[in-house]
Amino acid sequence: KLADNYITGLSNLTGFQDLKHLDLSNNELKSLNGVQNFQKITRLSASFNWLERFPEEIQQLKHLKSLDLTRNRLTVVPYWLTKLHALESINLSENNLSPISIQNAHLNLLPNLKSLNVAYQNVNPEGL
Repeated sequence: KLADNYITGLSNLTGFQDLKHLDLSNNELKSLNGVQNFQKITRLSASFNWLERFPEEIQQLKHLKSLDLTRNRLTVVPYWLTKLHALESINLSENNLSPISIQNAHLNLLPNLKSLNVAYQNVNPEGL
């Protein structure tokens, strides 16, 4: 658990190739560059950070079952997320996601998805 540490990057985080759960909540991360080195992760939390773009590194985490990116600054849900077939739970609440972005991601194509939270989006209705 690396939560609440004012971490701004993951470049020095090495030697944990067998890591299953990674909690990066409540830091100052603007990217998750380096998380792709942990191929065995099944649960990743990077909530309460400063992510503005959906971290592309996540698409390499084929065993990921739970993803929590609550309260960041995300504006788009990428379609490639549907390629992470192990995902069971996604929490994207309290971001800046438009309903159109959520719909266009086609998350309904994830075969094992049991929980999806996209509540409390800070979207300006005039921008839709």
